[in-house]
Amino acid sequence: MAAQPVAYFTAKAGVVFCPAFSCHDKQFITGKRSFSALGSRCLWVRYNSFKRCLSAAKTTRRAMTQDAELNASETGLSRGIDSFALKIIAILAMTSNHLAYIFSAHLPFAVLCPLTALGGLTFPIMAFLVTEGYRHTSNVKKYALHLFLFALVAQIPFSLFLGSVGNVLFTLLLGVGLLYLFDTLRSRLAFWASFVLVSLLGFFLDWGVLGTLMILLFYVLKDAPGRIAIPIAIAVLGLGLPQLGLFFSAFDVQCLPGILYAFVGCPLFIPLLLSYSGKRGVPLKYFFYVYYPLHIFVLGAIKFLLFND
Repeated sequence: MAAQPVAYFTAKAGVVFCPAFSCHDKQFITGKRSFSALGSRCLWVRYNSFKRCLSAAKTTRRAMTQDAELNASETGLSRGIDSFALKIIAILAMTSNHLAYIFSAHLPFAVLCPLTALGGLTFPIMAFLVTEGYRHTSNVKKYALHLFLFALVAQIPFSLFLGSVGNVLFTLLLGVGLLYLFDTLRSRLAFWASFVLVSLLGFFLDWGVLGTLMILLFYVLKDAPGRIAIPIAIAVLGLGLPQLGLFFSAFDVQCLPGILYAFVGCPLFIPLLLSYSGKRGVPLKYFFYVYYPLHIFVLGAIKFLLFND
Protein backbone atom coordinates (compact mmCIF):
# COMPACT_ATOMS: atom_id res chain seq x y z
CA MET A 1 0.00 0.00 0.00
CA ALA A 2 1.29 3.43 -0.88
CA ALA A 3 2.25 5.69 1.98
CA GLN A 4 -0.43 8.19 2.96
CA PRO A 5 0.41 11.80 2.18
CA VAL A 6 1.63 13.80 5.16
CA ALA A 7 0.59 17.42 5.33
CA TYR A 8 2.25 20.25 7.20
CA PHE A 9 0.51 23.50 8.02
CA THR A 10 2.65 26.57 7.47
CA ALA A 11 1.29 29.19 9.86
CA LYS A 12 2.98 32.13 8.21
CA ALA A 13 1.93 31.36 4.66
CA GLY A 14 -1.45 29.89 5.56
CA VAL A 15 -1.04 27.01 3.09
CA VAL A 16 -0.68 23.24 3.27
CA PHE A 17 2.57 21.61 2.18
CA CYS A 18 2.16 18.04 0.99
CA PRO A 19 5.31 16.26 -0.29
CA ALA A 20 3.50 13.09 -1.35
CA PHE A 21 2.11 14.23 -4.67
CA SER A 22 5.40 14.29 -6.55
CA CYS A 23 8.69 12.44 -6.24
CA HIS A 24 10.65 15.11 -8.04
CA ASP A 25 9.31 18.40 -6.86
CA LYS A 26 7.38 20.04 -4.03
CA GLN A 27 3.82 21.11 -4.42
CA PHE A 28 1.69 23.59 -2.48
CA ILE A 29 -2.04 23.10 -2.25
CA THR A 30 -4.10 26.25 -2.21
CA GLY A 31 -7.50 24.83 -3.22
CA LYS A 32 -8.33 21.81 -5.31
CA ARG A 33 -5.34 22.72 -7.47
CA SER A 34 -1.65 22.06 -6.96
CA PHE A 35 1.03 24.33 -8.35
CA SER A 36 4.53 22.94 -8.97
CA ALA A 37 7.38 24.91 -7.42
CA LEU A 38 9.66 23.98 -10.32
CA GLY A 39 7.38 24.48 -13.28
CA SER A 40 4.58 26.68 -14.42
CA ARG A 41 2.33 23.79 -15.40
CA CYS A 42 -0.88 23.55 -13.37
CA LEU A 43 -2.07 20.08 -12.34
CA TRP A 44 -5.43 19.03 -10.95
CA VAL A 45 -5.09 17.05 -7.76
CA ARG A 46 -7.38 14.18 -6.97
CA TYR A 47 -10.06 15.29 -4.55
CA ASN A 48 -9.63 12.38 -2.10
CA SER A 49 -5.89 12.94 -1.75
CA PHE A 50 -6.48 16.61 -1.19
CA LYS A 51 -9.06 15.79 1.48
CA ARG A 52 -6.61 13.62 3.37
CA CYS A 53 -3.98 16.33 3.28
CA LEU A 54 -6.46 18.97 4.40
CA SER A 55 -7.63 16.79 7.29
CA ALA A 56 -4.04 16.22 8.41
CA ALA A 57 -3.41 19.96 8.18
CA LYS A 58 -6.42 20.75 10.34
CA THR A 59 -5.22 18.27 12.97
CA THR A 60 -1.77 19.86 12.95
CA ARG A 61 -3.23 23.34 13.19
CA ARG A 62 -5.43 22.29 16.12
CA ALA A 63 -2.39 20.90 17.95
CA MET A 64 -0.47 24.13 17.32
CA THR A 65 -3.36 26.17 18.70
CA GLN A 66 -3.53 24.04 21.83
CA ASP A 67 0.23 24.41 22.37
CA ALA A 68 -0.07 28.18 21.96
CA GLU A 69 -2.90 28.32 24.50
CA LEU A 70 -0.89 26.20 26.94
CA ASN A 71 2.15 28.45 26.57
CA ALA A 72 -0.01 31.54 27.10
CA SER A 73 -1.50 29.94 30.20
CA GLU A 74 1.93 29.12 31.61
CA THR A 75 3.15 32.64 30.84
CA GLY A 76 0.16 34.13 32.65
CA LEU A 77 0.78 31.85 35.61
CA SER A 78 4.41 32.89 35.88
CA ARG A 79 3.31 36.51 36.08
CA GLY A 80 1.41 35.89 39.33
CA ILE A 81 2.69 36.48 42.85
CA ASP A 82 5.48 34.14 43.92
CA SER A 83 6.35 33.07 47.46
CA PHE A 84 9.04 35.75 47.78
CA ALA A 85 6.48 38.48 47.06
CA LEU A 86 4.13 36.94 49.63
CA LYS A 87 6.93 37.00 52.21
CA ILE A 88 7.62 40.68 51.53
CA ILE A 89 3.91 41.48 51.93
CA ALA A 90 3.85 39.48 55.17
CA ILE A 91 6.89 41.38 56.45
CA LEU A 92 5.30 44.75 55.71
CA ALA A 93 2.00 43.71 57.30
CA MET A 94 3.75 42.26 60.35
CA THR A 95 5.83 45.39 60.84
CA SER A 96 2.69 47.50 60.57
CA ASN A 97 0.91 45.37 63.18
CA HIS A 98 3.80 45.36 65.65
CA LEU A 99 4.33 49.09 65.17
CA ALA A 100 0.69 49.64 66.11
CA TYR A 101 0.95 47.32 69.13
CA ILE A 102 4.23 48.58 70.57
CA PHE A 103 3.39 52.28 70.04
CA SER A 104 -0.35 51.94 70.74
CA ALA A 105 -0.22 54.39 73.67
CA HIS A 106 1.51 57.03 71.56
CA LEU A 107 -0.30 56.81 68.20
CA PRO A 108 -3.51 58.61 67.19
CA PHE A 109 -6.51 56.28 67.00
CA ALA A 110 -7.00 57.16 63.33
CA VAL A 111 -3.47 55.86 62.63
CA LEU A 112 -3.76 52.85 64.91
CA CYS A 113 -6.79 51.41 63.08
CA PRO A 114 -5.32 51.06 59.55
CA LEU A 115 -1.96 49.84 60.87
CA THR A 116 -3.69 47.09 62.85
CA ALA A 117 -6.03 46.23 59.97
CA LEU A 118 -3.08 45.70 57.63
CA GLY A 119 -1.52 43.40 60.23
CA GLY A 120 -4.36 40.94 59.71
CA LEU A 121 -2.67 39.85 56.49
CA THR A 122 0.37 38.46 58.28
CA PHE A 123 -0.57 35.12 59.77
CA PRO A 124 -2.70 33.80 56.87
CA ILE A 125 0.32 34.33 54.60
CA MET A 126 2.66 32.69 57.10
CA ALA A 127 0.32 29.74 57.61
CA PHE A 128 0.02 29.19 53.86
CA LEU A 129 3.76 29.51 53.21
CA VAL A 130 4.68 27.08 55.97
CA THR A 131 2.50 24.46 54.28
CA GLU A 132 4.31 25.20 51.02
CA GLY A 133 7.66 24.89 52.80
CA TYR A 134 6.64 21.57 54.36
CA ARG A 135 5.36 20.26 51.03
CA HIS A 136 8.59 21.07 49.14
CA THR A 137 11.25 20.44 51.78
CA SER A 138 13.54 17.46 51.31
CA ASN A 139 14.12 17.09 55.06
CA VAL A 140 11.18 17.73 57.39
CA LYS A 141 13.20 17.24 60.57
CA LYS A 142 15.80 19.81 59.48
CA TYR A 143 13.03 22.22 58.49
CA ALA A 144 11.41 21.85 61.92
CA LEU A 145 14.76 22.23 63.69
CA HIS A 146 15.40 25.57 61.96
CA LEU A 147 11.94 26.77 62.99
CA PHE A 148 12.59 25.72 66.58
CA LEU A 149 15.97 27.49 66.81
CA PHE A 150 14.67 30.74 65.33
CA ALA A 151 11.61 30.54 67.61
CA LEU A 152 13.89 30.31 70.66
CA VAL A 153 15.86 33.37 69.56
CA ALA A 154 12.70 35.34 68.72
CA GLN A 155 11.15 34.62 72.11
CA ILE A 156 13.51 37.03 73.85
CA PRO A 157 12.39 40.27 72.11
CA PHE A 158 8.83 38.92 71.85
CA SER A 159 8.60 38.49 75.63
CA LEU A 160 10.16 41.91 76.22
CA PHE A 161 7.92 43.94 73.93
CA LEU A 162 4.88 41.98 72.77
CA GLY A 163 3.60 39.44 75.26
CA SER A 164 4.16 36.55 77.64
CA VAL A 165 2.90 33.77 75.33
CA GLY A 166 5.02 31.85 72.85
CA ASN A 167 5.77 33.67 69.60
CA VAL A 168 4.25 32.77 66.25
CA LEU A 169 7.24 30.71 65.10
CA PHE A 170 6.34 28.15 67.77
CA THR A 171 2.83 28.11 66.31
CA LEU A 172 4.26 27.43 62.85
CA LEU A 173 6.43 24.69 64.35
CA LEU A 174 3.39 23.02 65.89
CA GLY A 175 1.67 23.27 62.52
CA VAL A 176 4.57 21.51 60.79
CA GLY A 177 4.45 18.77 63.43
CA LEU A 178 0.73 18.40 62.83
CA LEU A 179 1.23 18.04 59.07
CA TYR A 180 3.91 15.42 59.66
CA LEU A 181 1.56 13.42 61.88
CA PHE A 182 -1.19 13.75 59.29
CA ASP A 183 1.08 12.22 56.63
CA THR A 184 2.66 9.49 58.75
CA LEU A 185 -0.02 8.22 61.14
CA ARG A 186 -2.08 5.49 59.50
CA SER A 187 -4.85 5.68 62.07
CA ARG A 188 -7.10 8.73 61.75
CA LEU A 189 -8.11 8.21 65.37
CA ALA A 190 -4.48 8.52 66.45
CA PHE A 191 -4.10 11.65 64.36
CA TRP A 192 -7.14 13.40 65.86
CA ALA A 193 -5.95 12.47 69.35
CA SER A 194 -2.62 14.09 68.46
CA PHE A 195 -4.47 17.10 67.08
CA VAL A 196 -6.22 17.60 70.44
CA LEU A 197 -2.87 17.51 72.26
CA VAL A 198 -1.31 19.97 69.80
CA SER A 199 -4.31 22.26 70.18
CA LEU A 200 -3.88 22.28 73.96
CA LEU A 201 -0.29 23.43 73.50
CA GLY A 202 -1.57 26.10 71.13
CA PHE A 203 -3.39 27.86 73.99
CA PHE A 204 0.02 29.11 75.18
CA LEU A 205 1.08 30.47 71.78
CA ASP A 206 0.35 33.45 69.57
CA TRP A 207 -2.60 32.57 67.29
CA GLY A 208 -2.93 29.34 69.26
CA VAL A 209 -5.54 26.79 68.20
CA LEU A 210 -6.74 28.92 65.28
CA GLY A 211 -3.22 29.04 63.87
CA THR A 212 -2.57 25.29 63.87
CA LEU A 213 -6.04 24.61 62.48
CA MET A 214 -5.50 27.07 59.61
CA ILE A 215 -2.17 25.43 58.74
CA LEU A 216 -3.80 22.00 58.66
CA LEU A 217 -6.66 23.23 56.47
CA PHE A 218 -4.38 24.99 53.98
CA TYR A 219 -2.56 21.67 53.59
CA VAL A 220 -5.50 19.27 53.52
CA LEU A 221 -7.73 21.44 51.32
CA LYS A 222 -5.03 22.18 48.74
CA ASP A 223 -7.17 21.25 45.72
CA ALA A 224 -10.62 21.58 47.29
CA PRO A 225 -13.05 24.39 46.31
CA GLY A 226 -12.98 25.85 49.83
CA ARG A 227 -9.21 25.76 50.24
CA ILE A 228 -9.08 29.56 50.62
CA ALA A 229 -12.46 30.46 52.06
CA ILE A 230 -12.59 27.93 54.91
CA PRO A 231 -9.26 28.77 56.64
CA ILE A 232 -9.88 32.52 56.25
CA ALA A 233 -13.45 32.17 57.54
CA ILE A 234 -12.12 30.41 60.64
CA ALA A 235 -9.69 33.27 61.26
CA VAL A 236 -12.31 35.95 60.66
CA LEU A 237 -14.94 34.34 62.88
CA GLY A 238 -12.54 33.13 65.57
CA LEU A 239 -10.94 36.54 66.00
CA GLY A 240 -13.69 38.88 64.87
CA LEU A 241 -16.79 37.59 66.64
CA PRO A 242 -15.41 38.07 70.20
CA GLN A 243 -14.37 41.62 69.28
CA LEU A 244 -17.78 42.34 67.78
CA GLY A 245 -19.42 41.01 70.94
CA LEU A 246 -17.37 43.36 73.10
CA PHE A 247 -18.02 46.26 70.78
CA PHE A 248 -21.81 45.90 70.79
CA SER A 249 -22.10 44.98 74.46
CA ALA A 250 -20.07 47.91 75.78
CA PHE A 251 -19.99 50.16 72.71
CA ASP A 252 -16.24 50.37 73.18
CA VAL A 253 -14.53 51.87 70.13
CA GLN A 254 -11.22 50.50 71.39
CA CYS A 255 -12.37 47.17 69.92
CA LEU A 256 -12.39 48.67 66.44
CA PRO A 257 -8.71 47.89 65.59
CA GLY A 258 -9.29 44.24 66.49
CA ILE A 259 -12.45 44.13 64.37
CA LEU A 260 -10.61 45.62 61.40
CA TYR A 261 -7.75 43.16 61.93
CA ALA A 262 -10.14 40.22 61.56
CA PHE A 263 -12.74 41.45 59.07
CA VAL A 264 -10.51 43.54 56.80
CA GLY A 265 -6.90 42.36 57.15
CA CYS A 266 -7.42 38.58 57.07
CA PRO A 267 -9.69 38.53 53.98
CA LEU A 268 -7.15 40.65 52.08
CA PHE A 269 -5.17 37.44 51.73
CA ILE A 270 -7.81 35.90 49.43
CA PRO A 271 -6.92 37.89 46.24
CA LEU A 272 -3.23 37.33 46.96
CA LEU A 273 -3.65 33.57 47.14
CA LEU A 274 -5.82 33.55 44.03
CA SER A 275 -2.96 35.18 42.11
CA TYR A 276 -0.27 32.93 43.64
CA SER A 277 1.89 31.46 40.87
CA GLY A 278 3.37 28.58 42.85
CA LYS A 279 6.87 29.86 42.07
CA ARG A 280 9.56 30.31 44.70
CA GLY A 281 10.94 33.63 43.50
CA VAL A 282 14.10 35.11 45.03
CA PRO A 283 15.61 32.42 47.32
CA LEU A 284 16.10 34.31 50.59
CA LYS A 285 15.83 31.21 52.76
CA TYR A 286 16.30 32.62 56.27
CA PHE A 287 15.58 36.30 55.72
CA PHE A 288 12.08 36.20 57.23
CA TYR A 289 13.21 34.24 60.29
CA VAL A 290 16.02 36.72 60.97
CA TYR A 291 13.82 39.75 60.33
CA TYR A 292 11.11 38.56 62.74
CA PRO A 293 13.05 38.90 66.04
CA LEU A 294 15.21 41.74 64.74
CA HIS A 295 12.37 44.13 63.88
CA ILE A 296 10.65 43.48 67.24
CA PHE A 297 13.86 44.36 69.07
CA VAL A 298 14.42 47.51 66.95
CA LEU A 299 10.85 48.77 67.45
CA GLY A 300 11.04 48.10 71.19
CA ALA A 301 14.41 49.85 71.46
CA ILE A 302 13.10 52.89 69.56
CA LYS A 303 10.12 53.12 71.88
CA PHE A 304 12.38 52.93 74.94
CA LEU A 305 14.70 55.62 73.60
CA LEU A 306 11.84 57.96 72.64
CA PHE A 307 9.46 57.50 75.56
CA ASN A 308 11.56 55.71 78.20
CA ASP A 309 8.93 52.99 78.68
